[in-house]
Amino acid sequence: SVAGGKVCALPHWYKGHLAVNLPDMATDQVDATAAGQARALLLWMAAEFPKAGNQPRVLISHPMVMGARYSNGETAKEKGIVLTVADLLSSDADYCALNHLHCAQALDPAGIVRYAGSPRRTDWGESDDTKGVVLVTFTPDARGRWATAPEFIELPTTPMTRVPVTFDDARGWLVDDRPLMNGDGSAHWPPVAADDELWVRLTGPSDRSAEIAGLRAAADVAYAHVPRRRITCNVKPPERVRSIVIAGAVTPIEKLEAYWASSGRPDDETATRCLDKLA
Repeated sequence: SVAGGKVCALPHWYKGHLAVNLPDMATDQVDATAAGQARALLLWMAAEFPKAGNQPRVLISHPMVMGARYSNGETAKEKGIVLTVADLLSSDADYCALNHLHCAQALDPAGIVRYAGSPRRTDWGESDDTKGVVLVTFTPDARGRWATAPEFIELPTTPMTRVPVTFDDARGWLVDDRPLMNGDGSAHWPPVAADDELWVRLTGPSDRSAEIAGLRAAADVAYAHVPRRRITCNVKPPERVRSIVIAGAVTPIEKLEAYWASSGRPDDETATRCLDKLA
């Protein structure tokens, strides 16, 4: 009992521990066994809650729930140790306080099965998430139970700003599909507030690696006023162009020989072993 309410916690299963202790089970069997045990515990809670008297009943848990939404918009599927909203409601709790996913969301129409989400943005995947806390008010109802009124209270968050820089063969260096470079050869960096969290991502081909290094240094100077800045470089290897000769070769050995002719032949031992396997 906590602060006039009855709280039950559903344990979180670590799959690594389960795999070690159930070595003879396949992964899907381990998942099904753990989910089955979780459902049994939830039904046990439904029998235990009334023993605490007429107090608000709160279930806290760290589950993955079918249909829950990640920050990237994808939803949880039936893979791993996954429960359903009906499983959680079988505990007969007045409110199910869930953690695990950082994206705040209610999973049922009444809003009593809910991920509060993280109170701050902890990763770039959460850059567009609204953050806050949930205040839950319990009021006695006519059934002798408790009406639950959850309220999401939004909290201020640090803006997370991305500056994506890419190279286009025809247009040169671009930021958000606009030219980065000025006529005098200097870079025009988008304005970013000092309080923002910043990620500059430079992407270009390997034959522009010197320019990428120069832009990285320039971005570091341009955004020196932003303490929480991150500048990364993504250098793409040159694309391999398939030779017409390779496309015109007929047999596997001919194709391999044509490929080696265009990209470099391995040592004699390796080449002989490969050709022997194809013969």
